Amino acid sequence: MDIELETKGNEKDTVVYYHDNFENYTGHVLRVASAIRANFLSPSHWSIGKIMNASIASVTFVLAIYSLAFSIKTTLEEKHSPYEMASQLMIIAWAIQAIVSMAFFVYWQLFGHLHSYNRHVMGCQHGAGLAHGSYLIKSNILWFYLILVLEVSVILLFEVKFYAESSHSEFVEKRAHMFYFKELRLINTVVTLYTYLTWHISMFLYIMYTNTAFIEIRYFNQQVSELDGSSPNVENELIRKLEVYGRLAGVVRELDRIFRLYAFIMLLVIIPSVIFTLMMMNQRIHSFQDLILCLPSIALCAYSFLGITIAPARLHDEINRSRSCLFTNQSIWFPYRKDIYQVATTLCQHMEQYDLGISIWGFAIVSRPFILATFSVMAMVLSLLIELSPHPTLLHDTHNVTKL
Repeated sequence: MDIELETKGNEKDTVVYYHDNFENYTGHVLRVASAIRANFLSPSHWSIGKIMNASIASVTFVLAIYSLAFSIKTTLEEKHSPYEMASQLMIIAWAIQAIVSMAFFVYWQLFGHLHSYNRHVMGCQHGAGLAHGSYLIKSNILWFYLILVLEVSVILLFEVKFYAESSHSEFVEKRAHMFYFKELRLINTVVTLYTYLTWHISMFLYIMYTNTAFIEIRYFNQQVSELDGSSPNVENELIRKLEVYGRLAGVVRELDRIFRLYAFIMLLVIIPSVIFTLMMMNQRIHSFQDLILCLPSIALCAYSFLGITIAPARLHDEINRSRSCLFTNQSIWFPYRKDIYQVATTLCQHMEQYDLGISIWGFAIVSRPFILATFSVMAMVLSLLIELSPHPTLLHDTHNVTKL
């Protein structure tokens, strides 16, 4: 949809329209939060419903912490095979990610970070970027619902699998008695489902908010590259672009302030969980059936790692492309005009903010080289662990000899 953004008469209406439009997009995600009683955005005051949401979230958080502590205690009490140890550590890593995501999701809502970012990002270019790149946000929403259905289905299938099997491993059996009675195992399933859903919601808010900044900057770059340098108003246009870029830079820095600690903690837990998953595959997969059983674990690890890295890396690439868009627009630089050249050079200097992007708690900006370096480190650690761990057949033979 094309809306004229240059006229000042309808500027306010345009801002409000696209702000509401973006709220509708994020509303798809927040409706799921409302369904599980985890929405603290509306109403703004503390109503009975909001107090009920806080009570449910608090009880679930405490039970999730207890479940995590119980799993850690059970893992440390016994000596396990590499496969069992990798599986248990993987479950613990996932639980930590889910609990951390739940805590951050509540924090973002209660402290108004989500509303503040919505308002600022839509005010940069009056929502023009969203108007031209809404298909990316719509595809995010489609993937959100698709992964949501898969996530719930897998949890329910594993629940059915537990009751269908006649025997279980010692770790699974102990977790079944987490609340003393085996019949209360359903409590742990409900807590797991709740925390995993909040993890999923937090992840997609992170992705959608990052992609919103990405499409706004991409639209800005398109406008810069298409700017007519022969126009008599080109100097004023460049000054306006300078102002817009300053607002966009402020939005990206606000985005970093909101998500930098979340990205750091999540990546800190995701890397070991990916390694444990690959170790489990190395010890477990001997047939096509084993591969099918491991697919949910593989998919969850891939989703969590790519979700936390791909969108920020793409945003960082688009930010770095701004200077190229300005440089390659020859009509701005030639023929030489002193006033226009000075404004364009000033804009170019403002674009030399190489630390713009989502950082890992300030240590490093998430970028494509960062992702490649992370993959290299994971591959090196995984190869070392696989080399040091005994082969599954050797463990099986040792177990048989012990029995004899």
